[in-house]
Formats: sequence, C-alpha cells, structure tokens
Amino acid sequence: RPLYDGMVYSVVGKYKNGCPLLKSVSVKVNPIPTVTLTGTREVCHGEEATIEAQSTDDVHYVWNDNYDQPNRQELPDSTTTYTVRVIDNQTQCVSLPKRHTVKVKPMPVINLVGDSVLCEGMTTKLFASGVSSSTIRWYDGTTGSNTITRKPTQDTTYWVDGESNGCPAHAEISVKVWPTPSISVSGITSVCPGDSTTLTVSGADHYKWGNGETGESIVIHPTTSTTYMIYGYSEKDCFTSTTVPITVNPRPLLYTEGEHQACLGSSVNIVATDANLS
Repeated sequence: RPLYDGMVYSVVGKYKNGCPLLKSVSVKVNPIPTVTLTGTREVCHGEEATIEAQSTDDVHYVWNDNYDQPNRQELPDSTTTYTVRVIDNQTQCVSLPKRHTVKVKPMPVINLVGDSVLCEGMTTKLFASGVSSSTIRWYDGTTGSNTITRKPTQDTTYWVDGESNGCPAHAEISVKVWPTPSISVSGITSVCPGDSTTLTVSGADHYKWGNGETGESIVIHPTTSTTYMIYGYSEKDCFTSTTVPITVNPRPLLYTEGEHQACLGSSVNIVATDANLS
C-alpha cells in the first residue's frame, strides 16, 4: 500500500469468545533526500572533468564506484557516466540515483609533411592536415592556411597548432639544411688556335663539366672562343655551378717585304708585318 506521512492503519480481531479487539498503528513517512549533479559535460581526451554533487539534506554520498565525497575530478579515457545516491544520516533513507555523463572527445592528430632535408638555398613546402585550416597557427604567427613555404638557412624545427571539434593538436617537423659547395676554377683561359689548356676545379667533392666529363681537371682543345660550365657537388649531392670563358686568340698573319737578291758579303733589308696588329 502507498505510504503517506501520518497515515493510520487499523486492524480488528476477535477472541475465541467472540469479543472484538481493535489495534491501530500510525506510520511516519520520512522524505527521500534529494541530490543534484553539475559539472563538465565534454572534455578532450587527457583533460580533467569536474563533477559536483549537492544536497540540502544531512546526507552522505555514495557513487557507483564507492567514492564517498560530493565533488570529484576525473580524467576519463572514454565517455563515462557517473551515478550518485545520497543517504540521509538520520533516517537512512536513500535518494533516487542521479547520473552525469562526461563525453570524451578524441584528440586530433596533425599530419605535418614537407621536405625534411634540403640543400642550402632551397625551399620546403609544409602541409598540415587533420585539423580545420581556420584554426591553424604556425610557428611565426601565420594563421588560416594549412600550407606554407619557407627557405631555411640553417637546421630548423617548424611547428604548427590547430583544433578539431574544440580539441587542440600540435605537430613539429625538423628540416636539415646541408651546405652548398663553393667552387673555383684555375687554368689558362686565353690560348692560340690548336693549343690545349688544362682547367682545374676545387671546392667540392665531385664535379661534372659541361661537356660531360667528370673529375677535377680536364684538358680542352678549343677552336673558337667558348664558355665552359662546371657543376660541383657535395657528398650530400648539393650542387653549385660556375662558368669559365675561354678565349681563342687568332694567329698573327706575317708579311715580309724587302730585297730578294743580294751579292755575297752584302746586306739586305727585310721587314715583317702582322696584318692583325694595328
């Protein structure tokens, strides 16, 4: 039967001799204590959630995991429901259960890609994915773009922050910059037709000449003035280039003038001239 505070229940019985007997009982119904739950509804994975239970009655708290304090800080790994009841310290009446669910959102992962090994003077294009581009913030304050292009002059670590579904993410990429060699060429660069000259290059680990030859030195036989291209490579295949102009000078054209006959013991006058000389 439903109970109400102050309700009186009566029962009538009879003795064997037929005499009636009336008995009454008054029932006091104690109120059920109440409890409310407030706190964090959503967290990113790894963040703390705060849950607070409150009751205006003189009670003690019993959670579903036997925790016995009204307030708690939790680091849930996944979406979790916390349930609490309160028990009146005087009447031992137990409240109805109250439930509070904390949703755990997964942490986003930024995939940061780009050239991680460069030769000096080259650029790298960095691309970040996995978060909304509108939330992206790069190491130098650049925002709103998931792509940047940079030209590092030394070994550098680039980083980017972003968000997805309200949860933050961070990623880094280290870029190695190898030095570019500096080369110089020595040798005679002004020759006569038919002559050869040796050109020698230094400053790199290996070389390639414009005519396809390799090695530090080449012997050339230029027939006309020309320019030679040389590429110098480091051990990491970083390269630079330079050019060497070769001048082929024309041979002199000599003309002679003078007497073609003379007597024995006499002298003659012969004059030589160069048509290429002014």
